[in-house]
Amino acid sequence: DTSGIAIEYRIPSNTKRIDFIISGRDQLRANAVVVELKQWDEVEAVTDRDGIVKTVLGGSMQQTTHPSYQVSSYVDLINDFNESVSRDQIKLHPCAFLHNYMIQPGYDPLTDPVYQEYIQKAPIFDTTGSNELRHFIKKHIKYGDNKEVLYAIEHGKIKPSKSLQDALSS
Repeated sequence: DTSGIAIEYRIPSNTKRIDFIISGRDQLRANAVVVELKQWDEVEAVTDRDGIVKTVLGGSMQQTTHPSYQVSSYVDLINDFNESVSRDQIKLHPCAFLHNYMIQPGYDPLTDPVYQEYIQKAPIFDTTGSNELRHFIKKHIKYGDNKEVLYAIEHGKIKPSKSLQDALSS
């Protein structure tokens, strides 16, 4: 009852929008589950572009960002530029929920090996995976936080994190 919920959260100093965030705590630390929602019902093909798939958008087949890549990039933006997330050691857990999509057994373009790096960082849950999504959320959000994590994310000073500064300087 005391977990934080953000819907259509706009990343500060950016035009990117996160569909859904749930904040709380596990046994030891502050966490947020970052969810990318997709209404897709099919993915046609893998492309030769990194992190890009082909699916129907706006009535025609389009190349677009793989959902796991997309939500991981949102988390990377927050981790790299939100001082509160770094300072308070808030752990962000990305995932994607494709509520109209059914991953085909055997081979499915959405889970092609070229996307495994992204899927490992941000697991995909399809229309049959609502119990797995629930388990993923419960694993990271055991207790409410009275929206403290969301407040820290929203009001965190925007500046390069120490780890990003170190990477750039090296």
